[in-house]
Amino acid sequence: MWTFTPTPPTLPNLMDFSNPNTAGAVGAIFMLFVAGAALYTSARAAVGATGGGQDNPTRTAIGHWLPVAVVAIVATLLDRSDVAVGVIFSVSVACLSIVPGLGLLVGRLDKPEWPDDEPVAARPTGGLLAVGLMLLLIGFAGRFTLIHGLILAFQGVAVLLLRKPDRVTPQTLSGPMRLALFVLVLVVSTLGAYVATRGMAVIVRRSPFFSFATLSTVALGPLLSLPMIGAATEQSRFGRSDAVLRGGITVTLLNFCLLLPLVIGLFHLLPQKITLPLSLDPTVGFPTTVPTTGPSTLATTGPTTAAAPDPINDDSFGGRSLSYPLAVWRIDTVLLVALGFLLLPVGQGRWKLGAIEGVVLIVVYTAYVMAVARFGLKWG
Repeated sequence: MWTFTPTPPTLPNLMDFSNPNTAGAVGAIFMLFVAGAALYTSARAAVGATGGGQDNPTRTAIGHWLPVAVVAIVATLLDRSDVAVGVIFSVSVACLSIVPGLGLLVGRLDKPEWPDDEPVAARPTGGLLAVGLMLLLIGFAGRFTLIHGLILAFQGVAVLLLRKPDRVTPQTLSGPMRLALFVLVLVVSTLGAYVATRGMAVIVRRSPFFSFATLSTVALGPLLSLPMIGAATEQSRFGRSDAVLRGGITVTLLNFCLLLPLVIGLFHLLPQKITLPLSLDPTVGFPTTVPTTGPSTLATTGPTTAAAPDPINDDSFGGRSLSYPLAVWRIDTVLLVALGFLLLPVGQGRWKLGAIEGVVLIVVYTAYVMAVARFGLKWG
């Protein structure tokens, strides 16, 4: 007679955040919600730490950009550079479309778009278009190299030398308080970035319709843009449309002329794989189906030799290279160039944006998110 101790049936815990292999959709959505709250809080704190406000659009933009930079760097260190690239492009598109669009829609424009004493050549719209065209040319290579990073960084230096600084206003916070806020921003942003990346790993494992790059655009990008939308609407109520546009362009230039070169450098100069206690590789720990000689299939618990190529560690160029996703090039980059051309006459003082243009920018951003959700996984 055979005897054995019966084992109770076990069900996967949907709220088990410690292991993305067993966490469910509810837990992943909750993780993204927590990450969004953390990143929003850190962005507001960063604006206070940098001394931003209505009279300091550049400092306000730097404060909003700091959590974006932390997310991209943390994702790169977690060997998810596709998340970093997706965040950089998606936040930049949002800064030039829905952020000024909502600001122009709810605000009133009773002041000039740009200061009268600022030369046209020093206005950042020309630099924005130049960076967009350079990204379009880089896309033909299909990857980001160290040379590309240096070119973008030099473009940022050129824009910085031409740009006229904001007026210097007295700081309302003391030095120790600002330092404490900076530390808080770094800690909270790092935790939010880690939780967001793990939440996206759960969704990628559970759904065949999403990739890390797609989720970075449709989920993480809008979360990082929320503080900028709030600041844009507030500035527009006081007629500061110049601050709305200047802030969005500043974040975009920081993304492409500082953050993207930094991500490229980290990717190429750091070790190929940083060992972490919890892997973010979506192929680890999940059963995969491999063909056999018969009609049946065999389930395994690891990746197979016929696994799809990694969009990050693309070795088709003779070594590890940071991929420039085709969807990002066809959608994000083309849209950035189009928005750069749109803002060029605005910077020259020949076109004053109003509520109608704001509605158009909102529609453009909505179509952009839908296009990424539709073609992001197909194009890679």
